[in-house]
Amino acid sequence: MQLLRLVCSPVGALLSAAFFASSAPAALVVGNRLFVDFGKDDGTNGNAMASPDGNGNYWNNAIYPINAVGGAGSGSNPLVTSLVDMFDEAHAATGIGLNFSTGWQANGFLNGGLTSPSAALLGDFAFGNVTGDYFFFDTSAGTPPTCSMTFTGLDPSLTYDFTIFATRATTEVRSSLYTITDINGTHTYDLQTSGTGIGDGGYNGNNDTFATFSGMVPTAGGEITLVMDQSASAFAYIGALQMTAVPEPGGLVLSLAGLGLLLRRRRA
Repeated sequence: MQLLRLVCSPVGALLSAAFFASSAPAALVVGNRLFVDFGKDDGTNGNAMASPDGNGNYWNNAIYPINAVGGAGSGSNPLVTSLVDMFDEAHAATGIGLNFSTGWQANGFLNGGLTSPSAALLGDFAFGNVTGDYFFFDTSAGTPPTCSMTFTGLDPSLTYDFTIFATRATTEVRSSLYTITDINGTHTYDLQTSGTGIGDGGYNGNNDTFATFSGMVPTAGGEITLVMDQSASAFAYIGALQMTAVPEPGGLVLSLAGLGLLLRRRRA
């Protein structure tokens, strides 16, 4: 009965969760990050990001080698439609998938990619193979009005933070509008990717700014959909993404309450 009382208490819930962690399905652990690099892998206009990188992080690569609307993949890198069981920064399986809508295209090194990023400005994203190529869509080419990607296999009891980088060096003003809709409403971020002197040092593209979303809540089925639209010009871009699992505020309060109870019992 003592064990039963422990498991039913807040402290017991924490201890039992840790005790049975080894039998739990793969998941993105709270505080851990998942990285995705979007782009090409043809050796000329883009490369997949090798792992681990210089900071010890592992990357998932979404590869789209054909720069054509509705183009079919070829060779060893077929047209990407989904990623399954992506891994986290430490190469641990997460069970998280990523499904893509139609309309995506890709470009890179030869077309405005950021090939020499600064670690001081972009941190863990500062690798040429991460920032040098990208996914995009062009509304003037007869594609759907928006493109989207859906993360699957998420834990509905957690929330997720997103950090997105995108750039395309050109003097034309171009902006990408990202949208996530969850139970708390519609969340948007408008990121300017292109324009004369918009970047650090007068660079004609974004080289220092991220789009960010905090506390996004998955559906009951464990999904979050990121929609991308253009807000200036006909183009929108995404080059790389980081997702971090975060406890919901209620869960954090419960954990802190359990810790406080444990400390009081020890003092007693």
